[in-house]
Parts: sequence; structure tokens; C-alpha cells
Amino acid sequence: MRLEFKKITLRNFLSFGNVPQTIDLNRDHLRVITGVNKDKSENPDDKNGIGKSSIFEAIHYVIYGDSINNKIRLGSLVNNINKKNMYVTLVFSKNDVEYEITRGRLPNILSLKRNGENVISDESQGDSRDTQQEIENIIGINEMTFDQIACLTRKVPMYYNQSLTNQKAILEKILGIDIISKKIEALKELIKNTKNDINNEEFKINTYKTQNANLLESIEKQTQSMIVAKNTRIENINQQILRCEEIINSLGKIDFDKEMENFKLLENYLMQQGVNQQNQQLKVTLEANIGKVEGDLNQYEDLVKRLSIINFDEETSKHTLNENTRQEQEKYNIDKLKWEQQKQHLKKNLLPTFQRLSKEIEAKKEEIANIKGDVCPTCGGKITSTKFATYMKQKNYELSKLEESYHQCDLEILESNQIISEFKERTFEYVPTIYKTVSEQIADYSKLQNANSNIESLKQRLKEMREQLSQIPYIELGEMPKCLYKSMNEIISNKESLEKAKTSLTLLQEQLNENPFEQQEKSIEEMKKNIVEIDESKLVSMSEELENQNTLLKLLNSPSSFIRKTILDRSLAFLNQRIMEYLVKLGSLHKVSFNNDMSLTITKMGLDYDYVSTGEEGRITFALMFAFRDVWETLNNCQINFLAFDEIIDGSGLDINGVDMLIECIKSLKKNMLLVTHNDKLLNQLGNKIELVKEHDFTTIKG
Repeated sequence: MRLEFKKITLRNFLSFGNVPQTIDLNRDHLRVITGVNKDKSENPDDKNGIGKSSIFEAIHYVIYGDSINNKIRLGSLVNNINKKNMYVTLVFSKNDVEYEITRGRLPNILSLKRNGENVISDESQGDSRDTQQEIENIIGINEMTFDQIACLTRKVPMYYNQSLTNQKAILEKILGIDIISKKIEALKELIKNTKNDINNEEFKINTYKTQNANLLESIEKQTQSMIVAKNTRIENINQQILRCEEIINSLGKIDFDKEMENFKLLENYLMQQGVNQQNQQLKVTLEANIGKVEGDLNQYEDLVKRLSIINFDEETSKHTLNENTRQEQEKYNIDKLKWEQQKQHLKKNLLPTFQRLSKEIEAKKEEIANIKGDVCPTCGGKITSTKFATYMKQKNYELSKLEESYHQCDLEILESNQIISEFKERTFEYVPTIYKTVSEQIADYSKLQNANSNIESLKQRLKEMREQLSQIPYIELGEMPKCLYKSMNEIISNKESLEKAKTSLTLLQEQLNENPFEQQEKSIEEMKKNIVEIDESKLVSMSEELENQNTLLKLLNSPSSFIRKTILDRSLAFLNQRIMEYLVKLGSLHKVSFNNDMSLTITKMGLDYDYVSTGEEGRITFALMFAFRDVWETLNNCQINFLAFDEIIDGSGLDINGVDMLIECIKSLKKNMLLVTHNDKLLNQLGNKIELVKEHDFTTIKG
């Protein structure tokens, strides 16, 4: 059986651009991946950052769906310039059947083809677990083993530098011991399922027990409730019978027909009595109203007598005369106030102002007369004729303004004297009246008219009320009829109560012989039938089965397990032999071998070594890798054509001789190998090359 990696195609993967780039993986024996980064310079020595390691990232991604050792986030694998339509396609064959895997992001795709036909496709949901599992089943190598025997990069520590836990997992997978682990996991799952079955059975049994307990409790509650209800019912019926008998005993001796006749007589008596009381109340009310009306009539007659002696027309004339006098006096008072104000204004303002202006005019004239034609009145110096003319003009203007104010003040004095001389003082006399105001007079006159009108109305009303008083009747009733009840409804109600009590007594006596709980008793019996009989034999059987499974799990987990020992005995000898063969080819003097407990022993010249040099560690690392690959291919009867080294040799610590021996060893494997190195000697020794060029931020393959 043979696993052949044929070609890989990259598009928009890391630095690879939108134009698909394909590498033939099944060509030439050994090829070195190299190139130049023209974005840095045209110097052929600028080889960093061109995308060499991206090829191995792409192989790992397309098979396992993640980056090597998860060092790069999946989203970051998409070309950061184009940002979409990233995919990687790997073509390989196994047992002469050709397969093609295509995996990508933005959009997410994952497809698997067998001889050109889809095996599983899930383009809508991206990475599918079913598709991924099918891919790994076909490849036959898990991710951890692939990183140790097929695609070696510095991102994943080699076996010798892995943790003890990872070393054990790697070795178990290579030696096929992981089948025990798979059996253990399957047995653990079986134990888990058995425990779940036991839990479910226990839950079912406990549920039945709980249901039975709840059912029994419900039956008990319903039975007790029914007994209480029965007793309560009988007690209630007996109490109702007792009440019926009491009603019959208390009402049975009464003649209700006679009571009804007596009550009608009583009703008539009480009705007439009420009429008498109403008439008496009406008489009292009428007499009170007559007294009130007589009082009002007397008051109106006294008012008419008092007001009839007043001559309201003469009183009105006097008030009119007095009003005219008052208006005339108000006008006189206003004129007098103006006269007094004018005298004050003349005395305090006009005369003093007139005298002041007269003096200022005389002073201004004297000032003008004293001005000389060529002397400045302010500083005493000589001035020009123009300035003198301007000064004289200003002084004459000031004199004219004073004379204008003087003339105006003189006119105002003449006017004030005229007003004062025209005013004559006088006195006013008023006619005496009965009323102080016309309103009071009008009010009394209205009262007089209203009183005359009301006197006639009240006399007519007195006449009518006295006639009504004389017509009020009163009937003598005699002795009041006697009756046991206060209302006819009470008589009828008691009569109906007596009949109802007799009927109820018969019904209640019949109810004592009935059983209304028959249906409930049947329901309780049906509930008893629902009590489940519990069988715990199945639970006991499953518990015994779980104990046997746990015993088997302990046997498989034991380091001394027969199965484990058989596989190790079969495989370790071959593995240790292959390790020694490769150590010799690599020029190592150490002996490296695995023990039955899968621990590693390193000796030199028969002595145990706890420490080896970096170079020796590199030889051991490569010897283990080659031996692991041989053992895996032998145990799985499958030859792999592909092997990759991504700068592994550069960091191995091997000297020049060690590198030469490693290259010879690699060549002897006769595999299709890809090598990334910065060792110039290796680059010169190995002629077959894959040339990469990075230019304008995109990587392309030139050969």
C-alpha cells in the first residue's frame, strides 16, 4: 500500500495572491525551496519573507483544517490584501485511488473527491466534522504523527523536545498501541452508558416508588377526606332535621289565616290613624302659617302708615336743587384752587425771575459797553479784528437771549394778574331734606308701593287659609286590633317556612339512607390498581455488568497489560534496531533505545548519559524521526512518498560533517522531499530547486 502526495495548489493563501500557484509534490528526489524577496531589494541573498514555509502551512491546513501547531489564526491565513477567496487544493492517491481535498475561507469551503466524484461536500457550513474525519481516515495519519514523520518544521518540537505526555502519545500512535487507548476510550464510553442506564433504571424505580408513595398518600388523603365528608354530611343533615323540627314545633300551633285577617284590620286602623295624624299636622302647620301671614300684614300696614305722610315729589325737587348747588360748588372749588396756585406762581416764580433777568440785562449791557476793540476781555492781550467781531457777536447774542426771556416773563406776569383780578369769592346754601340721599328716598318709595301691593295679596291668602283650616276632618278610631306579626310578608314567610320545613324534613330523612360517595369509593379502588409492582432485578444485573467493565478497564490501563506487552515486544525491537542503524549513518557514538515502559535510555560506551551535546541531540532527533517513519510504514503497510524539512537542519546543531551525513541519509530514503534551508553549502549541493519570487507583496512560483 502506498500514500502518494501528488500536487498542491494555493490561492490567496498568506503571501500567495489571486492567481493559483501549483507545486508538483511527486517529482524529483530532493528539491530545495528558495527564492528572492524583490520587495526588499534585487539582492539574491534576500530570501526571508518570500513564503517558503507557507507551502508547508498550506499542506497542513488542507489536511487538518488548522495552521501548524495553531501558531496562526485561521482568519490570518487569508491573504491580507485580497481578503477573500482563499483555498488550498491537495491531490493525493492511496491504493491507486486518487483523492482531491479543497479547503478554503471567505467563503468557507471543504470538499473531498474520490476519482473526480464528491465523497462529502459541505460548502454551506464550512469545515464539517464528518468530512474532516473521513479525510483523516483516508490519510491514516493523525496531526501529531504527521508533524513528526512527514512534515517537520521548527514550529513543532521534535520528539526529543516534546513533553513526556506528548512523547508517550506519539510513540503509542507510531507503535499502534493507541488501539489500546481507543479500546480504553470505547470502554469508558461503554461504562458511561452503563452508568447512564443504571441512573435511568434507578430513576425509573425511584420514580415508581415516588409515584406509589404519592398514590398511597393521595389514596389515604382521599379516604380520610371522604370519611370526614361522610361524617360532616350526616351531622349537617341531622342539624337540618333538628332545625326543621324546631320550626314545625314553634309554628305548627298558629292559625295563619286568622292572623292574615287580623293583620288586614290592623292595616286599615293604622292607615286611618296615619290620616288623622297627617290632618292634625296639617292643621298645626296652617295655624302657624296664618299667624305668620297676619304678622306680615301688620308690618306692611304699619309701613304704609309711616310712609304715607311723606311728600316724595317735593323731596325729589329738593334733592335736585341741592345736586345742582353741589355741582356748581365743585366747579367753584376748582377755579379757586387755580386762583390760589396762580398767586403762588406769581409770587414765588415769575416776579423773582423778572427781577433777576432785569439785573442780568443791565450787567450784560454794561459788559458790552466796556469792551475795547483791540483788547481780549479774557487775557487782556491784543486780538485781531476778526476775533473781536466774533466775540462781540457772541455777547450780543447772549444779550438778545436774556431780553427774549425777560419779555416772555413779563407777558406771563400780565396774564397771571389778569387771572387773579377776574376771580370773585362766594358762598353756597343747601335746602334741608328728610333723606340724606336719593337712593334712600327711592328705596322707601319702593317699599311703600310694594307694601300696598302685598297687603291685598296677604288678605286674600288669609281668607283662603282660614277656609282650608275649617275643612280639615278628624275620625274617631276606637280600640286597635291585635296581631302576632308586624307585616303581611312576615305572616306569609312564616307560613311558607312551616310548609318548607315539613317538606325538607321528609327529604332529609330520605337523604340519610343515600350514599353520594359511591363514585369516589370506586375512584379510590381504581387508584389502588395503579400502584406499580417494582422489579429491581434489572438494576442488580446492570450493576454487576458495570463492575465487570470497571475491572476490564483497570486491566487495560495497567502497564503490565498482556495486550500492551505483546504489542511492545513485537514493535520495540524493530524500532530500537532502526534507531541504531540511523545513528550509525549519522555518525553518532551513542546507543539509544526504548524500554518496555516506553522510557528512553541513552548510553555511550556502555555508560548511561544524562546529558548529550547539541550536535548529538540533533543526530538522535533525526535518527528517532527516521526510525519512527520506518516503523509506522511497516506496521501500517503503507509507504509515504513525501517528506519535508522546514529549516530543521539549520537549527539542529550539526557540524559540517554531521550535515553531510544527514544529507546522505536523506538521499538514501529515496523519497520526494522538500527542503527549506539557509545553509549555503546545502543550497549549492542540491541542484533541484523550486524558485519563489515575492514582488509587489505577492509570491509566485518560478520553477
